[in-house]
Amino acid sequence: EHGVSLRNKLLEEYGILTRECGNKIGSSSQYLRVASRPESEQIHFMNALDQVLDELQNRKFLQQRVA
Repeated sequence: EHGVSLRNKLLEEYGILTRECGNKIGSSSQYLRVASRPESEQIHFMNALDQVLDELQNRKFLQQRVA
């Protein structure tokens, strides 16, 4: 589930395509697969990943406070 949310946000907000591994034997949707690219694209990916993870963590925190 988390991998799907992360994958969707990276694509929709940053144009970054990753592969969620929920359909792989022995894996689950919490994992993503990424390819190594030129350094500039790696930096873009890491910055986007950091922002999306922070946003998803903050959303989870807020949902827990409301519940």
